[in-house]
Amino acid sequence: MAGAVQGDIVPLSELERVTDWASIKKYHKLNSEVAIKEVVNDPIREKAIVDNIVVTSVAMKSVMQ
Repeated sequence: MAGAVQGDIVPLSELERVTDWASIKKYHKLNSEVAIKEVVNDPIREKAIVDNIVVTSVAMKSVMQ
């Protein structure tokens, strides 16, 4: 794996620190989702909902092809 990675290999736990949640929501057009607007004051729950939506949509793309 080290040969395929350009940069430093870090633990997966670092992903949370470098994730740009606003860009993820923008890319997947999730800024107007009702479920997300309901939890805007709870960032942990908001991230969990966004994560579920993104993972599900990626999984469905492979099924629908």
